[in-house]
Amino acid sequence: MLLLNGRQNLKIVLTEKAKASLRDIETYISQKAAKQTIITLLVKITKQLPAYPQSAKPGKITDTRELYFSDLPYFVVYTSDNQTIAILSIFHTAQNR
Repeated sequence: MLLLNGRQNLKIVLTEKAKASLRDIETYISQKAAKQTIITLLVKITKQLPAYPQSAKPGKITDTRELYFSDLPYFVVYTSDNQTIAILSIFHTAQNR
């Protein structure tokens, strides 16, 4: 499990499935572009979610939220409580899930 430090003392945790999603992105697109995409996603996640954990739309699965980005074709599925934001998975917007 990967732990990222966000603002406001909220921990952001990437589940094994979320880390696998990032590896799949890297495999699908060129290595250099993938690394930049992954870095951009992680930066956006660590900036937005700790400050506004409820800003994303309610997810298709109960008690989840889905964070979309206007400049990236990916979205993040996560849950949150008062201490932790758990990134469950990351999907390409054209991907069947």
